[in-house]
Formats: sequence, C-alpha cells, structure tokens
Amino acid sequence: MPVSRHTASRIGAGIGGAARMNQAEELVGIPWLYQLALEGNVYLAGTGVAEAGIDDDDGVLDEEGLLVIQAPTSGTLVIPLFIRAYFDTEQAQVPSILVNYIQASKTWGATTGTATTGINALGGAAPNEQKAKVWTAAVTDAAVSNAENVVLTERTHLLASFITNEMATTDVAVESPGVSTTELTWTPDFPIILNAGSSMTIQAFTPSARSKYNTTVAWAELDANVYLV
Repeated sequence: MPVSRHTASRIGAGIGGAARMNQAEELVGIPWLYQLALEGNVYLAGTGVAEAGIDDDDGVLDEEGLLVIQAPTSGTLVIPLFIRAYFDTEQAQVPSILVNYIQASKTWGATTGTATTGINALGGAAPNEQKAKVWTAAVTDAAVSNAENVVLTERTHLLASFITNEMATTDVAVESPGVSTTELTWTPDFPIILNAGSSMTIQAFTPSARSKYNTTVAWAELDANVYLV
C-alpha cells in the first residue's frame, strides 16, 4: 500500500498506532497475524477442558475426518495456523494420527459429522463470525483420490496398548510436562491457503476399536475479494 513520507517522529507513550515511521524513516508495523487477530479475523475451535473427546473410526479412510476445517465455496480465504490431536484412550490397539491437505472441494458432514462453532482470538464480544466450516467425525460425499490429497505429517507407528499397558507402568518416562508422547501438533512450514471448498483434516484412528481424541484447530480468515487477483 502507498506510504506517505512525513517527518520522522516518535510516538508518545500511551498513544497507539498500527504503523509508524521510525527515526531512520523505516516503516514499523504490527506483525500481520497479530493485526488480523486485532481485527477479529483469527479463530479457534476444538475440545473444551471438561468436554468428552471425539470417537475415532476403526481404520484410515480418505473420505473420513476426525476433524475437518474447510474454506467456504467463495468469498473467504482460510489460513490454517495450528492443528492438534491428543488421544486419551487407545483400546489396547495401535493408534495413528495424520494431518492431511485436500485441494478439491468436498461436501463434508452432509449426512454425518457435527458442525463446530469456534471462538474468536480477540477477547470480548466477537467482532466477526467465522466463515470457515469446522466438522468433527465427518464423512465426505465422495472418496478423496490420491491425486486430491497430501499427508503433511503423521504418527502411525505408535506402540500397541500404549496407554493401557506401557504408560500404566512407565508413565513418568513417556509423558512429562511439555513433552507429550500421545499428542501430535502441526504448524505450517510453508503457506497453505484454503479456498473454494478446499480443506484440511485430522485423520485419527485405532484398528478394530474406537478411541477418544481431543482436538484443536486455529486459523485466520481473509476477504477473498481483497487478496485474490
């Protein structure tokens, strides 16, 4: 955007400014994500403290997601910022967690799944309502082909009976504050922008059994009419 040149001056104590010119005539601004949060365009959704976890499926299927975040078909760009999955139970089986990006537009939650309303990262009365769609335990209207999706990260070789057996006797060694062996977190290493119905999913499952997972997702939203050329 154009910046008018003015005589460089300091901003007085207690006076807010989204951007300013310093004494070297350099533009100093608020980091972009913080600016989006101040505008009420950053959101979070997921499991609450006392809320029961989400039941997984008994196998990995490309058309099922433990948690899905999807961009609207038009009007809004969605930037995933953080995804988390934590398994509480593993039913004496081998749990697996994957984070997946799907470029194609799919209809999630049409017959199953639960729509989830997020909360705003700006405290107080929410200035905006989320445009992104967030589903738990959702199924698409059609299979997702290999050409339509890419796995971003996964943990699929965890110990069998990890909680019921291993952690029952070695809990201090395998689960300590700040170092979790039952949790997968993902933050983007490169830009992924959901647009026109594209989505990201957490695939979490335990073969031949159903486990419970806690999930969290955070994202930013942009006006597609402003940012898309």
